[in-house]
Amino acid sequence: SDIVSYLYYTEPYNISFTYLLQTGALHKYIRDCHDALVPKKDIIDNLVSLLSCHFGRYEEWEKSKVPRLLPIPPQLLSVLKDFESITLKTFSNYICNYCFSQNVSVTLPLSHVPFPTYPLSLTLDSTFLKSLVDNATPQWGLSPFAGLSGNTNNFSSVTELIENKNHVVELDSSVVPETQFDTSKLNAFLLEYWKTGNINAVVEKCEIFTINEFNNMFGRFYK
Repeated sequence: SDIVSYLYYTEPYNISFTYLLQTGALHKYIRDCHDALVPKKDIIDNLVSLLSCHFGRYEEWEKSKVPRLLPIPPQLLSVLKDFESITLKTFSNYICNYCFSQNVSVTLPLSHVPFPTYPLSLTLDSTFLKSLVDNATPQWGLSPFAGLSGNTNNFSSVTELIENKNHVVELDSSVVPETQFDTSKLNAFLLEYWKTGNINAVVEKCEIFTINEFNNMFGRFYK
């Protein structure tokens, strides 16, 4: 809790990093590397990249040639993906349970059919429709328009959740702690500084405009 509070300005990455510590994944990774006789330099380089991905993020233009951070080791990345899944599931369940508990039903504008519940009149003249309605799983958290496209409550990403949720529920993207762990888009200025200790060389190689800008970026990470 101290780490989460102290690094509040990096949220949600302070939470995902804490998750690595709580699960023991970070400690296990270091032990496994030592047991496998991985060079200490390689271990530290990977840890610096991991920390930079969390607390020193500086995204680059896709076609930029500046050095990028090292990929997060697979055993750590899988745990971070678990964290993303837990976060998504938590907010998805919140929306679905809220809509269900409040019996939220939205009427489609043209057909005037309520969603996700259906009037009995729809099934009076068709045993097929009655079978569909009786066996359907109500998609309480879903927008009726998204439902018409075959979507369900099983949201695959935060973006999908925000775009396809029942519009009765107000949920801004800034509220959901969404994380990105693709290091191929992140400038490796911290890793390069760790390797060389030469600010001037890093500013030039990583295409940072000025030394002052580097100091500001490094200061936010060092804090």
